[in-house]
Amino acid sequence: MLVVALLGDPLLDLLDVSAPAARIAVGAVAAVAALFRMVARPPSPEPALTGWRAAIIPVGIPLVASPAAVLLAIGAAADGALGVLAIALLITIGALAGLVAVLPNEGAGRVAVMWAARLVSAAAAVACVLLVIDGVLDV
Repeated sequence: MLVVALLGDPLLDLLDVSAPAARIAVGAVAAVAALFRMVARPPSPEPALTGWRAAIIPVGIPLVASPAAVLLAIGAAADGALGVLAIALLITIGALAGLVAVLPNEGAGRVAVMWAARLVSAAAAVACVLLVIDGVLDV
């Protein structure tokens, strides 16, 4: 995400998109994605790849590197908030790693992770609405 954010500002300049317009578009798309994630069923752990590849395909690409997350990284670049993005990524990765290490992958642990993901999605939806409001007020 940091690489995408670093390339985001030149991309917005190339496409001739202003920072407020990028914030409005990114916030709207990401809010819809966050609301969808809040009510969607978690992906099934089966079938999954084995070894280290299991972290890339069922988790990394569709969940972490989703189109909404890529747009949020580009929006962070438009705001010059690369430091905030880096801190948010570190907190998120640390919290997720802690949950996965502590909770079992079955039963109550899976339910706790699912509700934690829904809570994060709700917070993300609120943040995205605030991003849209900030973009509208900045125009």
